[in-house]
Amino acid sequence: MANWKQTLDITDLMETFEQNEDALTFAKKASIRITKFIEANQSWADRNDITDDLEEIAESLSYADDTAEVDYILADLYDLADNARIWVKTF
Repeated sequence: MANWKQTLDITDLMETFEQNEDALTFAKKASIRITKFIEANQSWADRNDITDDLEEIAESLSYADDTAEVDYILADLYDLADNARIWVKTF
């Protein structure tokens, strides 16, 4: 089992997305959640040199145009989270 250092919980956002399939609303809310995660874990994110990457992902999500773009950005988030040992909780 992996040794996760932090948890980014987007379970409620995923449940809402599964019900209404509105990827753009999901993306905007996920962007806000990532920004709050950064704020709550600022010193940890800075020490792990991921603040800028997380901010870029959050910004990209806030401007996403379609479902394919949201999926692409989420793949980046999952890759970054895996490398930084952040559990992205989706269920």
